[in-house]
Amino acid sequence: MFKKIFNYRQIKILTVFLPFLALPLFSQEVTLFGQVTTLSAGLVQPLAGAHIFVGNGPDMGGFSDEDGYYEFTFLWLWDGPITATCTAEGFQPADETFLPQELEYQVDFQLIPQDLQVAALYGHVYADNPSGEMPVPLYSALVQIFGGFTGGLLAETFTDSTGYYEFGDVAYAAFEIMVALAGYIDQSEPLPGYSNEPLELDFYLQPESVNEVGWIFGLVTGQLSPEGPTFPIEGALISATPAWGPEPNPETESNQNGEYLLELPAIDIPWIVTCITELGTLQSEIVIQPDTEQELNFHFNAWEYPQISPPRNLLAETDPALQVVFLTWGAPQNIPDDCPIQYRIYARAPDIPDSQWEMVGETSDLSWEHQPEFPDDEPWEICYRVTALCNELESPPSNTVCVWNMEPPFPPAPVNLTAWYDPSNGLGGTAILDWQYPPLPDPDMTPVFNIFANLGWQSDFEYTLIDQTPEQHYEYLFNDFPGPDSIACFKVSAVANEMESEFSNQACVYPWEPQDNGLLFGTVFQTTQDVIEVIPGAVITAVQQLSGAAYDAVSGEDGGYEMEVMPGPYLITCELPGGESLNEDTFVPPGVEIQVDFYFGSQPIEPVLTGMVYGINIFGETVPLWNAHIVLWLGDMQFETYTEEGNYWIDLPEPGLYSVEIEAEGYVGLADEIWIDGLTERNFYLNPLDNMFPALITAGGGTVLPGDTVAIPIFLENAEAVAGIQFTMLDDPDLLTTVSFTSELDCFSTSFNEVEGAVITVFFSTEGCALEPGEYTFATLYYQASEAVEPGTVIGLGFADVIVSDPQGNSIPAETGSASVVVGMPGDVNQDGSRDILDIVLLVNFVIQTETPTDYQFWAGDLNSDNDLNILDVVRLVNLILDPGR
Repeated sequence: MFKKIFNYRQIKILTVFLPFLALPLFSQEVTLFGQVTTLSAGLVQPLAGAHIFVGNGPDMGGFSDEDGYYEFTFLWLWDGPITATCTAEGFQPADETFLPQELEYQVDFQLIPQDLQVAALYGHVYADNPSGEMPVPLYSALVQIFGGFTGGLLAETFTDSTGYYEFGDVAYAAFEIMVALAGYIDQSEPLPGYSNEPLELDFYLQPESVNEVGWIFGLVTGQLSPEGPTFPIEGALISATPAWGPEPNPETESNQNGEYLLELPAIDIPWIVTCITELGTLQSEIVIQPDTEQELNFHFNAWEYPQISPPRNLLAETDPALQVVFLTWGAPQNIPDDCPIQYRIYARAPDIPDSQWEMVGETSDLSWEHQPEFPDDEPWEICYRVTALCNELESPPSNTVCVWNMEPPFPPAPVNLTAWYDPSNGLGGTAILDWQYPPLPDPDMTPVFNIFANLGWQSDFEYTLIDQTPEQHYEYLFNDFPGPDSIACFKVSAVANEMESEFSNQACVYPWEPQDNGLLFGTVFQTTQDVIEVIPGAVITAVQQLSGAAYDAVSGEDGGYEMEVMPGPYLITCELPGGESLNEDTFVPPGVEIQVDFYFGSQPIEPVLTGMVYGINIFGETVPLWNAHIVLWLGDMQFETYTEEGNYWIDLPEPGLYSVEIEAEGYVGLADEIWIDGLTERNFYLNPLDNMFPALITAGGGTVLPGDTVAIPIFLENAEAVAGIQFTMLDDPDLLTTVSFTSELDCFSTSFNEVEGAVITVFFSTEGCALEPGEYTFATLYYQASEAVEPGTVIGLGFADVIVSDPQGNSIPAETGSASVVVGMPGDVNQDGSRDILDIVLLVNFVIQTETPTDYQFWAGDLNSDNDLNILDVVRLVNLILDPGR
């Protein structure tokens, strides 16, 4: 399983020579061989004519051939480590020190051109000087880069006395850089990501203005029932506005402990502080004193604050002749009983500096007209969003839409982005994104959509690019348990003709939002005899026959459309640009995708399934797959084909619901069911069998009692040989203290240090051992929980600053997962560390109310999490004791 690789780029041999071995008693011939390469245009190229020699005499050596290989023999006197040197004209020399314990020994060299800028990303940070004089370099500015698979922090450094900073190859995977220094305004810039071209980037920071400020702090808590426990609310939005108007509007969010801190200018006029949670909205009034901290807590009783979800699918159209904007939207999914809904319409002009959202109207209808107050002969842009109001409780805003009275920018931005959360798919659930995009002027121009995310609990920075897709649909799989802690938000941009559009509206997912919407999709076709063509630009309107809610979509260049809709019966109309139309009736069950295609002209005699099969390669790129095997079943009938350049076509004998299976070498298979009637187009996306990155590091979870110790196993799945691992483990909230970090593998050692609540770990081998590709439990972290931690607390464990090394000391890209530690054991009602008949007896006493549970006992006994102790929990506890694996 292990192979020893002696590599002294990483580990310098510390050899102790005993006195009787210090003299060269005898010698042996050693053959040294290897290859000399260099990096050119991002590719490893062999280097011919390089001179390799050992010791102090260049005559003890040889030269590399046209393929970069060399080999020569020298006499070793058993007098300690040997240094091999490699030189070549125009390249920086390199050397390797080794102990030749074998008669043949391999040493490879990769030389760097003398004129090559070694840094992958570099530059200077200066203080902005409007006077035009020489800029002043800023010392000790923090420079951070973000990106990779998770979009988290990749690396950070500080500027030197000249303001200079640099990063190595890790910068090639970065999507954003951020610079910060006390007394100056933070700056950030996007980076290309997964590029191998060195980049120079300078920053000019502007000083912050000095104002008198104060702070408010406090806790946000809630209760689900009058008898239930009080719990902290994470992700509560706390914002403040002065009594005279809507701006300024500083805001923050509560952390996992329900704590928040908000800085506000100290003024004599009161601030109106608003706290918005999934349980409702509360407001309070406070006057801020300079340099003081004032406590302001918010508590929500779920039964007192009805939930209102935002209005949906806001659409806007403009009449240039009348200069009128027509707005329509759908009712919120979740409306409290006996609550007449009013809608507030907000607008802002993004082209006007410092423009803010202002309420421009209020209505009880699902439509509204607005006439912007702009000069008729000047171009303008205006954006809108809508909220729902019930008994003075206002919902979050709908999606944002913008209109122009001028030629819109190219390429246009995606519109009507919607997101919903599916908790049933994957460990942490899935965010399902859908949006609309207008047809481009050039029919041959196909846009690609960039997906940006702000995954709140993983980062404090702005949106990060996470993926690209040619579709108007995207699914983001949360790999972390238990899904988004509070909120995860997304935006989409379009790229066409090498230009990128503005962002779409923002769409967010919440774990508590109802997840019962369905999806309507399909393709619009024109059939003429044996010719079948798709029709772009067709308008598809779906009207829910019970509520009257209407949804619109426009078929794209591929003739396809899709729209997220509420469940229920629908009348769907497809209208061509020339006015010809077709109608279809269908029913959309909750959470189900329903396909409705439209055929104008003669219907094809036999149904056809066609489309593309794509795969994701190691660089995260979506590529067509050759020779993917596609098999369809209808009853006992089977049909199959293979893709060519990702394309496939299967003629079928009759319409029906077909079972589909797709396999491709090196990829995870996929199974689906598709209703096929006429020409049906469907694209499939396969994930690779191995991880997107050559290494995957994850942690196991666990349970612990207050004051006790828990063991957290650390796992590695690697597709390449690994010689060393370094990472920082964070516990959030910081309630765990590291006791030890131990290796689970022979030939490897560990070291650790806890710094400011995080533990820095190193896993390595002093003997040159390496982990061959496979799966390992390579180490264990031992934590002690605080004695003051509340039972039922969930402590998240997350990786940061991960570095994985191959045997040559080169960095291997790595993906990480996360885990959690639960304080207490569900079912351990008497808190003795086990589940047995004593716990059943005590739980029954609580159910029949002969004893009163503590907060911990209530939590441990409420096994179905319904905030009540009853026979359902007793039955579940019995099952846990009889079958601990359930």
